[in-house]
Amino acid sequence: MLVTLALTVAPCLTTLQDQPRIVAHLPEGLKIQRSSLRFAPGGKQLAYVAYRGEDELWVVGDTVGDVYESVEPPVFDATGAHVAFRVATLDKKGKESWTLLVDGKKVATQPWIGPVAFSPVDGTPAFWAAERWEKLGDHEVPGLSMLTVGKKKSTRLELPDQWHPPIFSRDGRFVFSRAIKGDDDVVVVLDLKGKESVLALGDLSSLELSPDGTEVLCTVVENAVPLDTDMSDDEAIGQETQVIVRAPVAPKSKDAKPVFFGSSYESAARPVFSPDGKHLAFVVSQGDKVGVAIDSDTKAACEYDVIDELVFAPSSDQVAYVAVRGCKFDSTPPNGFRPLQTAEELKDGSWSVVQGSTKSEEFDRVTLPRWSPDGTKLAYAALLGTTWRVRVGETKSEGFEEIAAIEWAPDGKTVWFGARKDREFSWTPLAVP
Repeated sequence: MLVTLALTVAPCLTTLQDQPRIVAHLPEGLKIQRSSLRFAPGGKQLAYVAYRGEDELWVVGDTVGDVYESVEPPVFDATGAHVAFRVATLDKKGKESWTLLVDGKKVATQPWIGPVAFSPVDGTPAFWAAERWEKLGDHEVPGLSMLTVGKKKSTRLELPDQWHPPIFSRDGRFVFSRAIKGDDDVVVVLDLKGKESVLALGDLSSLELSPDGTEVLCTVVENAVPLDTDMSDDEAIGQETQVIVRAPVAPKSKDAKPVFFGSSYESAARPVFSPDGKHLAFVVSQGDKVGVAIDSDTKAACEYDVIDELVFAPSSDQVAYVAVRGCKFDSTPPNGFRPLQTAEELKDGSWSVVQGSTKSEEFDRVTLPRWSPDGTKLAYAALLGTTWRVRVGETKSEGFEEIAAIEWAPDGKTVWFGARKDREFSWTPLAVP
């Protein structure tokens, strides 16, 4: 009798698990900030930035937070148990101050706090914090700053990375970021015991860490023009190109040396490691077009205006990415810096997702390419008109106003995605043949 009951109930449980789940609703009187919606892994929770009239505020699930002068998009930890927001306030004199909120509680307040990352092991937050703002030419930048990881802090360093969060090693023991130390652009490494080291590789514009935490991939500016040059800014930038450097963090032997990639192209940037650390891919340019090179490939076709969201297939050297043609730029970067151009701010062009030699049909926008666990299928979100759908080959979901996350089930038979339709946020399955 118990066996019969189990066999009867099991299909019901499976059916329930394959149904969409409503995660939250957008409260009346609020509007969601474009591109701020984030889902925790598995769709356990969601968070976003909202407007009430002109006021900005944070929202987690159905909980509406306080109003601030500015609220940055949320960041979840690897388990979905914690969520962070960076928020800014102005005093009566118009002086800016930033606060890091974790689970709605104030963790730190400084004149400036940088993007946050969570430890993949225990959820410890890591971020840069500056004690003051300083003038750099016509701009204000964070002054002397400390990389903060839990209760550990680095020494004070100039010009920390303002745009990218620190990177944790997979075991959570080390944190990597970029900053200026003296006259050098350096990779800063801070361990959980507070020990600090730096790696000087040149003028850096990006940083990636190998899966095992023993190597870094950096975009390095070549032919950098001295600051005291008589050239105009446009002339100076025109003399600069970029290459990729793969450098050991803790060399196993004294003979370990950095390896350079991309020098056969006009410029190269934004490298990524494969999940097993055996391969790397990066954006390259020739003239005003860009392409993707893998490892030491010297024959990559440069045929697109912008390439973004490079993603390796599991245990493979196959790469998928978002490609855009026919887009217009508010300010076109010099050819040597074109590989740095991302699709984030583009509003036009023909968008597709490319995997190997296969290119999808064209859409008004494409994002979130995600490989199946066995690396044979690719899911992505595509926009036509005002409707977003998740697509896998010829299979597509129903339409939504926004899609913010895509995850494959371990068996590769279902794609789950976080989406919004009107005022309803859901975690929705798409069966894949």
